[in-house]
Amino acid sequence: MDRFGGIDIVVNNASALAVDGTETLPMKRFDLMTAIQLRGTYLLTGKALPHLRKGANPHILSLSPPLNLSPAWLGAHPAYTMAKYGMTLLTMGWAAEYAADGVAANSLWPQTYIATDAVKNILGGDAALSRSRSPEIVADAAVAILERPASECTGNTFLDVEVLRDAGVTDLSPYGGTGELEYDIFVDRP
Repeated sequence: MDRFGGIDIVVNNASALAVDGTETLPMKRFDLMTAIQLRGTYLLTGKALPHLRKGANPHILSLSPPLNLSPAWLGAHPAYTMAKYGMTLLTMGWAAEYAADGVAANSLWPQTYIATDAVKNILGGDAALSRSRSPEIVADAAVAILERPASECTGNTFLDVEVLRDAGVTDLSPYGGTGELEYDIFVDRP
């Protein structure tokens, strides 16, 4: 606040990933995921809200998935699913709670794997990276959302490719991925 004079956006991006099943997930990893995804999202946003309400075009953007209640996702890794869906539920709650104040709250999720260390180290190594898009696709989609008027764009769960298509981007090849891309967790294949 002292340095920049206000807060116009909050991006909840911090996350811990553990896709173990219920019987094999160590409680320490469960606690870490809920502390980062749920508590961290709640704490950061809660502390920023008094300042966001004074912002010119205030947005909360959480990197969390659409709520896909398919048993395939609910049963695959319940603890991680709960932590990520919890971020989305918090965000949708803030969209309703702060609509009258003009604070937008939306979630954004990648359609495909994103070339990150988590994908490489947990979801399949270099082979998974070759089926991933670059992080810039999510960054560009985030910017496109944050540029929208807060009063007109709130309460949504977006996929990155949908946001970019709405912004007129038709060629996604600059974002990489060779061959067939891997759909991300919680995203059903068409």
